[in-house]
Amino acid sequence: MTTSGEDINRKFTAQTSGAVYASFLVNVATAQGTGDYFIHLGPSTLGTTFVGRVFVKSTTGGFQFGLAKAAGAETPTYASTVYNFGVTYLVVLKYSFITGASNDQVDLFVSPTLGQPEPSSLINVVPSTTDPADNIGSIALRQGSGTNAAGLRVDYIRVGTTWASVTSDVVSPPSPTVSATPNPVTLTYNLGSGPSSQTITVNASNLNPAAGDITVTSSNTAVTLSNGGSFGNSVTLPYTNSGLTSTTLVAQLAPGLSAATYSTTLAFAGGGASFNLPVNGTVVDNSAITLIRTIQGITHLSPLNGQTVSNVQGIVTALRSNGFYMQDPNPDNDDRTSEGIFVFQNATPTVPIGASVTVGGTVAEFRSGGSSGGNNLTTTQISTPTITVLTTGNTLPAATILGNGGRAIPTQIIEDQVGDVETSGLTFDPASDGIDFYESLEGMLVAINNPVTSSPTLDNSSIWVLADNGANATGRTPRGGIAISASDFNPERILLYTGGGGSFPATSLAGINVNAGISSLTGIMDYFGGDYEVLPTTALTITPSTLAREISSLVPTTNQLTVGTFNVENLDPNDGATKFNNLASRIVNNLRSPDIINLEEIQDNNGATNNGTVDASTTFQTLISAITAAGGPTYSYRQIDPVNGQDGGEPGGNIRVGFLFNAARVSFVDRPGGTSTAAVNVTNVGGQPQLSFSPGRIDPTNSAFTSSRKPLVGEFIFNGQKIFVIANHFNSKGGDQDLFGKTQPPVLSSETQRRQQATIVRDFVSSIQAIDPNASILVAGDLNDFQFSNPLTILKGSGPTSLTTLIETLPSNEQYTYNFGGNAQVIDHILVSSGLRSRLDAYDVVHINSEFFDQDSDHDPSVARFTIPSADLSPIIRLPQANFTASGDDATRNFTVELTEYNGQATSSGNVAITITAPLGYTLDFDNTRTTINVSGGLTNPVTVDNTKWTSTSGSRQLTLTINAGQVISGLGTATLGFTMTRVGASSPSTSNLTVNVNDDPSKTYDGNSTNNIFVRNINAL
Repeated sequence: MTTSGEDINRKFTAQTSGAVYASFLVNVATAQGTGDYFIHLGPSTLGTTFVGRVFVKSTTGGFQFGLAKAAGAETPTYASTVYNFGVTYLVVLKYSFITGASNDQVDLFVSPTLGQPEPSSLINVVPSTTDPADNIGSIALRQGSGTNAAGLRVDYIRVGTTWASVTSDVVSPPSPTVSATPNPVTLTYNLGSGPSSQTITVNASNLNPAAGDITVTSSNTAVTLSNGGSFGNSVTLPYTNSGLTSTTLVAQLAPGLSAATYSTTLAFAGGGASFNLPVNGTVVDNSAITLIRTIQGITHLSPLNGQTVSNVQGIVTALRSNGFYMQDPNPDNDDRTSEGIFVFQNATPTVPIGASVTVGGTVAEFRSGGSSGGNNLTTTQISTPTITVLTTGNTLPAATILGNGGRAIPTQIIEDQVGDVETSGLTFDPASDGIDFYESLEGMLVAINNPVTSSPTLDNSSIWVLADNGANATGRTPRGGIAISASDFNPERILLYTGGGGSFPATSLAGINVNAGISSLTGIMDYFGGDYEVLPTTALTITPSTLAREISSLVPTTNQLTVGTFNVENLDPNDGATKFNNLASRIVNNLRSPDIINLEEIQDNNGATNNGTVDASTTFQTLISAITAAGGPTYSYRQIDPVNGQDGGEPGGNIRVGFLFNAARVSFVDRPGGTSTAAVNVTNVGGQPQLSFSPGRIDPTNSAFTSSRKPLVGEFIFNGQKIFVIANHFNSKGGDQDLFGKTQPPVLSSETQRRQQATIVRDFVSSIQAIDPNASILVAGDLNDFQFSNPLTILKGSGPTSLTTLIETLPSNEQYTYNFGGNAQVIDHILVSSGLRSRLDAYDVVHINSEFFDQDSDHDPSVARFTIPSADLSPIIRLPQANFTASGDDATRNFTVELTEYNGQATSSGNVAITITAPLGYTLDFDNTRTTINVSGGLTNPVTVDNTKWTSTSGSRQLTLTINAGQVISGLGTATLGFTMTRVGASSPSTSNLTVNVNDDPSKTYDGNSTNNIFVRNINAL
């Protein structure tokens, strides 16, 4: 407001009772010692009746507010409180109507607390003069006189009849503030080159000019200030009602300083405000700087290992509980050298993320894993460090993108040279070798866009992923994983670990399946326990996988046998009903109740309790009962208890292999003699292979099976066909070196024992095939090795008696039963001889475990279906001349019976029976020494017959013949038997029937089709 003498007023609804409130904001720039009023109330017809006049006058240190009830000569009442010029205050004027001629009163409130009931007033005036107005209906601003008026600003005038109506949404006047940028100030120069300066911009508002100008002071003489003149330790920034007259100043790190850190605070004070601005000054001796990339080198071990380094500069990127990671913000163009490193403090770090630091200390190589981690790679670090913080709040170095838009991840080769990557002088090639690629990023910030999981949850803080939703990965499975091959163990897999502690977000990775999506992330590249891993620095968001557990379509049928293999992972009664019920449901609903199941990792009746128990009958029966309850068949089982503590696995558990079989569809040939230590043999019985005992253990005392499961073999009969089934659980891969260990390629120490085991089983298979090259043999189980491995090559063998690995009948990217390290791989197998391979209908790995976090076992089962119809025998009588005279040579005739198998299935050994019946008046003769016969009326004689392989019951008109032990009728083969029939009393003339019948075979061991079992030949008595 000026002193032009012009006034302004506004009317409102006149009030004659109660109270009238007026609130407003006022900022007083100047005031006079005499003082004057600037705002007042009045009646609806204003005139010169001024009511509730508000005054200001200057005083020492500021100004005072005053208040008068009426116009004229009434002396105002001034409050003792001194207020600051240039500060905005909220003021409330109140006029109260009180009964009586002179009782009305006025109150003034300055900066009242908002949101509270009406407080006590600053000034209260009740003069004895007659009340000046009978109503209040206007408010006016007064310009004042040139000698007494104040210079001020008034805003936000409100009028009401209650306290709340004029204060409820009023914002408190802003406080005086001062600030400056940049914040903090960084001043640095190289030794001998200074000085270094920085222009500082100052911002101020709501300052009180009466409270003085702004003074800026440096607390360190190495940092000096200027606002246009010479440099010194303080400067003054004048302030008027119009604001700062100078809004910039210059801070300088003085020249000629020694290499050190010079930190200070610039203290701003004045105008009722204060502010501290940090300044970080550094003089650097470049001759003593060690670059992180120089420490890391183009190798796995630092070329400076064990040496003392100083002035290693970087930005702190992440914190752990015992140190921090830092990275050079100014990288070179050589991808082979890492720009990041870990600083090992052996204590909780106090440096903040974003700090620019220099570090001195000793370069060291840390090898994780303790005494068992000798093949682990090392991580380079600086130990026993001295740390200097130069600046804070710096932008972090850009993260290196792994994959599209960044550095291409090798997708096939981990290391293509042989030797120790740390000491053998192998070429360091991060462009093609996965182990060198990740080493070149050690300790650095990396970014992974759109990762997709290639493993289920390992624990709540670890999972394997592929970058870019797996776009560049090789060997992707149809269900989202990544499968290994003989030449590709997938270096593109990346392990995420969210348990790093410190500043790393502890995102839970629980409950995740293969092919789940994870939000794009940044993190630190690290190495621990045999694998490179990324420690995410950002929280992760999971998009769940849509994978469903598979259901096999391979159901058993009349002529189709199904055989499965399933590692049930240390199953014992202590596991509880849930695991048994889940396994039972998988067997019934997902595997479709195979006729024969090879089980691995069946434990004894008390599991890991190590008290000498080896009996597993309760374990088997509990599983069988659960299967029946789930709607499956009531299986039978066969197994042989191991010697206590001799078969490896969980101590006390006595794991073993065993058979479940559906006795309603298959028969088990029980042959006594099998014990824990007795070695089963193969014997030749009538040209057919037979186990010395069934079930039996294969070479159980051989050192190849030390602390490992012994193979179990049994004879099964389906549709009359014998099938040898060998259940296995080879020794584990424990002790093999990691894919990303220092020795390349990894040494597979456990393979030696598996090669020995494979040789023994292969030799046993060969002993069966030596007797019957076409024998039906199935070898199944957890072989703990890959389809292309040396043990599997040995087990398969070569030539016409080789076994077929059924997993290799599937497309290569569907060949997996297990997930290890994010790699889908095969360790569970079914192999078959040529006698079964030709009957294979289909093979299916049923993916119900390896891709899921909530596993019933860590293995996927598999099932094969074979078409094995029963043998079908049909007889024919060959008798061209069927006229019999009453006597003489023509009263006797020779004929043959041909028994032909039509389904291509050999009959079971020693288990074929036929009956031949002559009519009344005739007799039959069968000579089991005969090898040829002349058929009556035959065109080609003599005919070779198989009489020596058969035995006949005694009789004259009816004979029953059975094939001798060890003899069979081969598939599509024919057995020919020679007979003689003589007329001894048949009436003349007459016609009757000679009949041959294949005896009924309910077990279908030699004949499964009874519709073609009878043949009749008419004969004539002349």
